[in-house]
Amino acid sequence: MPLYLIIILIIGLPALYGIREIIKEKRKKRSQLSLAMSYDMLVLENKLSIEYIDILENKVIAIDRKNKKLVLIDHTEENKQELCISLLQVASSSIIEERDEQDKCIKKIFLEIKLRRHHMHHKFCFYDDSKDSVTELPSLSRRALHWRNRVNIHRLPGTVSIEQEYVL
Repeated sequence: MPLYLIIILIIGLPALYGIREIIKEKRKKRSQLSLAMSYDMLVLENKLSIEYIDILENKVIAIDRKNKKLVLIDHTEENKQELCISLLQVASSSIIEERDEQDKCIKKIFLEIKLRRHHMHHKFCFYDDSKDSVTELPSLSRRALHWRNRVNIHRLPGTVSIEQEYVL
């Protein structure tokens, strides 16, 4: 009798692990499809010509230099964020670091965009210690700074030459 149990465990555990991995892969594909559909919908609705895009797990940030628009899509939380913001409406952009009270370790890094007219602000999370690895912190922090600089350059009226943007 114990031999049968051992054989069932030897065969059953890898099978359960395989089924679990297949389910995880299907969920990931479903979330990527949802993200792609949201992105396509925003691009079509606002007639955008995206020149630069950054995809981070279940998040997308993109910019349309010609129409001066910023696309923010975040499908990591229960309430999904899908925004197309006119860069001419942006008053300022800044990086916000949320730190742990005791350890003073960085818990989250946000790009905060404040609008002129509505006195609203939108946050886009680049790093969350509950979802991202600590080894990704320097890279994601640089990406946040890069996007802050890019938004600050394009929020002003007029065109920006590629040479000026190349410095980023």
